[in-house]
Amino acid sequence: MSLSLRILVVAAHFPPDLGALATRVHDLGRAWVALGHEVHVLCGLPSHPTGVVPPRWRGRLYSDEVVDGIFVHRTWIYPTPNAGRVRRSLAYASFAASVLAIGQRRVEDPDVVIATSPQFLAAVSGALLSRGRRVPLVLEIRDLWPRSIWEVGAMSRHHPAIKVLEQLERWLYRQADEIVVVSEAFRAEIANHLPGVQAQDLPVITNGVRLERFDPKLDGGAVRARLGLPRDKPLALYAGTHGLAHGLSTVIQAARRAPEVHWAFVGEGACKEALRVEADGAPNITFHPGVGAEGMPEIYAMADLCLVPLRDLEVFRTVLPSKMFEIWAMGRPLVLGVAGEAARLAERSGASVVVPPEDPVALAQAVCALSHNEPRRQAMGEAGRAFVEAHFDRRQLALRYAALLDRVARRRTSASQQRGDPPKVGTDLA
Repeated sequence: MSLSLRILVVAAHFPPDLGALATRVHDLGRAWVALGHEVHVLCGLPSHPTGVVPPRWRGRLYSDEVVDGIFVHRTWIYPTPNAGRVRRSLAYASFAASVLAIGQRRVEDPDVVIATSPQFLAAVSGALLSRGRRVPLVLEIRDLWPRSIWEVGAMSRHHPAIKVLEQLERWLYRQADEIVVVSEAFRAEIANHLPGVQAQDLPVITNGVRLERFDPKLDGGAVRARLGLPRDKPLALYAGTHGLAHGLSTVIQAARRAPEVHWAFVGEGACKEALRVEADGAPNITFHPGVGAEGMPEIYAMADLCLVPLRDLEVFRTVLPSKMFEIWAMGRPLVLGVAGEAARLAERSGASVVVPPEDPVALAQAVCALSHNEPRRQAMGEAGRAFVEAHFDRRQLALRYAALLDRVARRRTSASQQRGDPPKVGTDLA
C-alpha cells in the first residue's frame, strides 16, 4: 500500500511566471494530484522575469487559489526584473522571509516538504519550515548554487556572500532527508560535500515534458504571421531566458554570418537589451516577448530548428537544459552549444547537432547545413519525439518521484511510531 500524501513544494515561481522551475512544479503537481495526492505549492506572487505583477495580484500580500487541483499559496515577493544583483538579492530574501512569516500559516501540516533550489534562499525557508513542522525534507537541486553564481561572473568567487551561501549549502545538505538531483553529473558534485554518501545514492529525477501538450504537426504559420516573421526563410529559434549563463552574444555573431536564415529570440532576461543593441542593423534578427508554458508549443511550431546555447564554463558541463526536452517533443531538430552531460544526451537522441559552446562559426555552419536539408530535419524531429516518449515523459517521472516521496514519508512515520509519537493528521493509508 502507498501513502496518500499531503505534499508541500516551496518554490519561488509558479505559472503565470515563466521559466523551467514554474513549468516543472506545475507539471509534477498535476501528475501527483492525478495519483491521489494532495499538493500544495508555496510560491511568490507572479512577476518573473519582467518584475511586473499582473493586475489580478497587484497590491496583495498573499493569494490562495486552486490550479489544476493544486492548492497554490502565493506570498509577497519584491517584484523586480531578472536583472541587477542587488534587486534580485532583495527578491530572493523577501520571498524566503514571506514564506516563513506569511505563507506557511496558510498551509496545513504536510507529510513531506520539497524545497527546490535555486533560488537558494527559497530552499532555506523550506528547510526551516520542515524543521518547524517536524516533517521530512526533500531537497531538490536543479542548479549548482552558489558555484554557478561566481562562475558566470555575477559575483566574485571570494565575495563574503558566496562564503555565506556555501555554508548554507552545506547546512541544507545536512538537513535533507533525501536529496534529488536533475542530472547524473550533479550526483558526483554533491557527493563531494557529503562524507559517507556515494553518488549513486542520490536519486535523479530529470526534467521532462507533458507529451500531450506538444504536437509536432502543429502549424506554426499563423504565429510567424502574427510576429511579422518571414515565411520564405528558414527560421532558427532561441526561446528562453536571455541571461548571463546563455552566451547569446555567440548566437548574434552566428546570425550575422548566416543572413539567409532568420534568427528569432523569444523570451526575457537581464541581457535582452544589450543583445538588442548588439544585433542592431541586422535585418535577419528579431526579438519577441516571452510567453508562458502553454504558449510554447506554437512558438516551437514556427521554427525549422531550435537553439540551446550556454557559456563555455565547467559548471554547465553538469546541466541538462529543460528546453531540450520540449524541442524534441515538438519534433524540431536541436542545435546544442553545450558541453558535458547535455552533449552526451543530445548525441544519444539522434535529434541534435552538437557544436562547441561559444563558437559562432560552428554554430552558423550547423544552422545553415540543417536549414538547407529538410529531409534530415524531418528525420531528426521524428527521432527526438521518440526519444522523449521513451525516456522523458513527465507523468512517468512524476510516478517515480511520488514513489520516492512515499518512501521518505514511510521512513519518518516508522521512526515516529518507534518513538511513540501521535499519528500526524493528513497521512492516510490508501
